[in-house]
Amino acid sequence: MASRTRQAGFTLIEIMLVVLLIGITITFVNLNLDPDPAQIVRREGDRVVALLRQLGDESILRGRAMAMHVDTGTGQYAFEVLEGGEWKLVDDDELFHARRLRKPVRAEMRVESGPGEEADEDEVDDTGADTADGRARVIVDPVGEITPFTLALAASGHRVIVGLDEYANVVARAEESAR
Repeated sequence: MASRTRQAGFTLIEIMLVVLLIGITITFVNLNLDPDPAQIVRREGDRVVALLRQLGDESILRGRAMAMHVDTGTGQYAFEVLEGGEWKLVDDDELFHARRLRKPVRAEMRVESGPGEEADEDEVDDTGADTADGRARVIVDPVGEITPFTLALAASGHRVIVGLDEYANVVARAEESAR
């Protein structure tokens, strides 16, 4: 009787199965690392909505007007509080610190007159910017009223519009892609 010795090693099928599993894993990792631009824009819009709603609550609790301004050139936005007639940057707050929109999101902002007031030509230009420092501010007064505004966030043909609905609630709505 001839004895057969078993050789150690992997079969071709085992090696091909491992290579296939590695390829599938790399595909899923790549899909998660490169998120959809529409998803990025929606998330940024939802984040701005949540922060503005919280800003309204904070303004009521502090009994002071608070604001958010957006630098459309850099994509940075920050929060301010009105103290002694001047806007002061909120920089010592865990929630209301300066932030930057996630790349590749771009922003366009239009602000109307402040809550419960008519635009004064001496104080506000045609974009709603406070001409003292050129910043367009979404202002929340101490009773929770908010400046009518429109913030358009866009990336790769996808847009989300953040603004007020008919009940003066801050909302985000996605616009259909123009592709």
